[in-house]
Amino acid sequence: MRKSFDWVDLKYVDLHGGLHHLTLPYERFSLKEYYGIDGSSIPGFNDRTKSDLMIRADPGTEFIDPFFEKPTLSYLSVVYDPDGKRFDFDPRGVVMKIVQLARRFGDFDIRPELEFYIFRRFGVEHWAGGYSVTLEADDHATYHSSRPVDRYLPIRNEITEVLKGLGIPVRFHHHENGPGQQEIELERRPLTRVCDEIIITRYVISNVCNRHGLSATFLAKPLPGQPGSGLHLHQVLKRGKRSLFGRKTISKTGSFYLGGLLTHTPALGVFANPTTNSYRRLDLDFESPTEITTGFGDRTALVRVPEYGNEITFEFRMGDGTANPYLLIPAMIAAGIDGVRNRIDPDRVEALLLPRDINQAIEYLYADYQFLSGIIEYPLIERYTRLIKRIGAQVSKSPHPLEYEVYHD
Repeated sequence: MRKSFDWVDLKYVDLHGGLHHLTLPYERFSLKEYYGIDGSSIPGFNDRTKSDLMIRADPGTEFIDPFFEKPTLSYLSVVYDPDGKRFDFDPRGVVMKIVQLARRFGDFDIRPELEFYIFRRFGVEHWAGGYSVTLEADDHATYHSSRPVDRYLPIRNEITEVLKGLGIPVRFHHHENGPGQQEIELERRPLTRVCDEIIITRYVISNVCNRHGLSATFLAKPLPGQPGSGLHLHQVLKRGKRSLFGRKTISKTGSFYLGGLLTHTPALGVFANPTTNSYRRLDLDFESPTEITTGFGDRTALVRVPEYGNEITFEFRMGDGTANPYLLIPAMIAAGIDGVRNRIDPDRVEALLLPRDINQAIEYLYADYQFLSGIIEYPLIERYTRLIKRIGAQVSKSPHPLEYEVYHD
């Protein structure tokens, strides 16, 4: 790693999955140094009475940041209490817990699909007594549309090239069904890296679009009457090069894992769909699941088993782009592992409807959180659900644009 940097940028993630950063001159930086932050200003961290927290660079996460004017070395960071103990509500800490548990069963690989919209104009303006929302898509391409209709192909190519330079391999990219809707699918990544790489991929997508005067959004359902954007997670448990989920047919281990995943799906809703907007996406008309089902090649199912290839993998299709991967992925794997431990038969799991809104998702989590013990502890669940419930309440009290259209006269 070259030493001719001007800046170091320390990035860290809040409980909702939002990225924050602190920048300092390179000559003032040390890997051993802790840097103070105001935890009361970070969603899901501490209140004003215990606001002092610290961050420290996490060695091995560094990359040369392509979005700074001067040469800048970026790190993902670990959050600490003032006494040097790791902060209990740092979401990156959850991943290390699930990694330790998962190693007893094999090696998990995850292949994420990130869907998002690109808008020429996207913004919310507030003023005394009112606000306005602007959404403007300037392409009308659909699934796998070719050039020249697929006008954002160069943007996706640029995103892919930047990711490649950061060591994040892209499997492929394409236009999705909605106007301005895109998909970038990463290659399989180990459990130790996939959450970090999802966050960095979002960072790259947003910044490349911004560089061209465009705006990317991972909102689950930004446009009425159009497809929503998901965070689909293909997963496989391996020992060496062999899939423990089976080849051609689902193995017993794969079946039990699937049973755990289906059984605990209602409790996963809070992590997969953490916003009020999330539940507008769950619509069969747009290939989004609405009930707890499994299907070979079925894109309306909660868990799709791809029919191409010899190796059995499971695609969990519940999540959307607003999910915090540091919570969703560990919770998802903990659910599957609970199925393996308790030999849960997926055929006996009732095809219940998915949560209809954020409040019902929270109720389901509190009714079934024991399988998360040792991974996502109860105090974190309390703090996380309090955060998303508070934000949800703010949204529910605000008028919807359609209300003006329907009721204005």
